[in-house]
Amino acid sequence: MGLSVLMIGYDGVSRLTWMRHLPKTYQYFTKNLKGTVLEGYNIVGDGTTQAFLPILTGLTEEELPESRRGWPGAVSVDGFPFVWKDFKKHGYITQWVEDEPNLGTFHYRLLGFNEIPTDHNMRVFYLRKREISNMFQSFCLGSMSNHLNQLNWLKDAFVAYPDKPKFVLGFYNEYSHNVEYRILQNADDGLVEFLKFLEKDGHLDSTVLILMSDHGVRYGKLRETFQGKLEERLPFFSFRFPEKFQKLYPEAYRNFVTNAQRLTTPFDIHATFIDILNYKHSETETGGKLKRGISLFKEIPLNRTCADAGVEPHWCACQEWEKLTTSDPDVIEAAREVVTTINTMTSEERDKCSGLSLGRVISAIKMSPDKAKVLTFEKSADQDGRMPQFSIEERIFAEDCVFYQVTIETQPGLGRFEATVYQSTKEKTFNCAYSSISRINMYGEQPHCIMDDFPHLRPYCYCKEQKTSNMKLRR
Repeated sequence: MGLSVLMIGYDGVSRLTWMRHLPKTYQYFTKNLKGTVLEGYNIVGDGTTQAFLPILTGLTEEELPESRRGWPGAVSVDGFPFVWKDFKKHGYITQWVEDEPNLGTFHYRLLGFNEIPTDHNMRVFYLRKREISNMFQSFCLGSMSNHLNQLNWLKDAFVAYPDKPKFVLGFYNEYSHNVEYRILQNADDGLVEFLKFLEKDGHLDSTVLILMSDHGVRYGKLRETFQGKLEERLPFFSFRFPEKFQKLYPEAYRNFVTNAQRLTTPFDIHATFIDILNYKHSETETGGKLKRGISLFKEIPLNRTCADAGVEPHWCACQEWEKLTTSDPDVIEAAREVVTTINTMTSEERDKCSGLSLGRVISAIKMSPDKAKVLTFEKSADQDGRMPQFSIEERIFAEDCVFYQVTIETQPGLGRFEATVYQSTKEKTFNCAYSSISRINMYGEQPHCIMDDFPHLRPYCYCKEQKTSNMKLRR
């Protein structure tokens, strides 16, 4: 297709939050630029890393080489099959930037890069800026906002390489990551002006423009509501294609418009990137090694389920749930299984992390639709020793299979967790996967004793020795 790709993202912004906090951008993008929002876009995991890995590699973290800090045999992410490598092979200029290096998608929990991953990258700049941050007011670089400075850097790619295809990805944490000082609306005017620049100078004539987020808000008062639970799972994701694309590939564009109203996932975005590079010769609908990613240029089935798309029940926003009383014996048993699973996660650091106990069950719901396809639970650990996941094999939901989703509070520390537990009624057993547990309130300095060495345990560890807590950011 020969089209450039520009993807601009903001951390923690649901589709509805984008409409609430970036109304000018939403209006200009959808009305003036005729952009299209994916209204059925569903996350497949917890946090930014779990959002970007499927987009950029077509694979989940569990399917990639071990790269978590503190884990035996962990390696850097340099060898991951990032899609920008494919674009580079096709002659594209590549560019990747995040504005908060301490919260980097591939550096916070993972070992990050040893080599500069793209032709242009701002990580060194932001690391240095962080060292001298006391020289500037919050959110500023001299007299300019950090946000505008980064937009200008993205603009430079189009000015410096007017005749070369580009794969440009800019991601912003500062304005939206911490709900305690959410000032996302401050990005609205600058982003609109940037979009006007792209249109006025003709860059959108040959560029696929993507405005997106990784997930909705993951903790705080909103997240503790049913509305917040849905918004976490349904982030903003949108595309705007050049007019020439619509004329050259009418079937692909028609399918894309249809798919905007259907269930889509990060795996589909990766498959779409591959199609942008090689659409005429693309014969497969799969993204990664499993049949789950479908290019948005191919029609997605109307009856697609979360199981078809590779979305675990815990993250699926399409399920129908039945409300239960918190005193239900099965609910109590499910809640205890969640606590047991959390304690298993922190067991190797028991000299530092307290064992948790069940404080109370806040809410509980159950899913057991007779005709819904779900993911089959696999109890055995994988080759990297990670906790069980749900397999991608489909089967009809049977009478001996029930999912409970419980929200609990643990002691000590008053941690709040939302978790999905699988029950085999025939075997009378409950099972909970690590990936099906979400921390939904802030943990602050509670896990200070393992923060640097075992960052993946931060949501679950309450250090035996506590210090005065100042609420910090979490990924």
